[in-house]
Amino acid sequence: MTLRTYSYMNRRSEKVKAGEASFRTVYRAVDKRSDGICEFSLLPDYGDAIRCKRRATDHHHLYKPRRSHHEKDLVVALCRVHHERCEYPYKRGRLVILLVNGRHHFALRFASDKFAARNIG
Repeated sequence: MTLRTYSYMNRRSEKVKAGEASFRTVYRAVDKRSDGICEFSLLPDYGDAIRCKRRATDHHHLYKPRRSHHEKDLVVALCRVHHERCEYPYKRGRLVILLVNGRHHFALRFASDKFAARNIG
């Protein structure tokens, strides 16, 4: 009887390594657009008047899978607080980001569960 030898897997696949340059390019464009400040804005029509003033620390992809939807219009720079709010359960009020006519619209969506949230206009 022989003992099996195990080796550690690479942390990142070759596919991920090959796409790193394009990800960095998009992230740089998003950071330039946001000036390093969170892009959350309560009312988009008022510009920067009600914009979050925190430093942007995370990039949020509007659609999944993120590798298929990696364009600068589909990525938003957010602070940690607003990025975590995008993962909240709908019962607590999840932050939803929509792209309408080239502008990002932010809304808090409340529902009993994710299936009920899909039926909200």
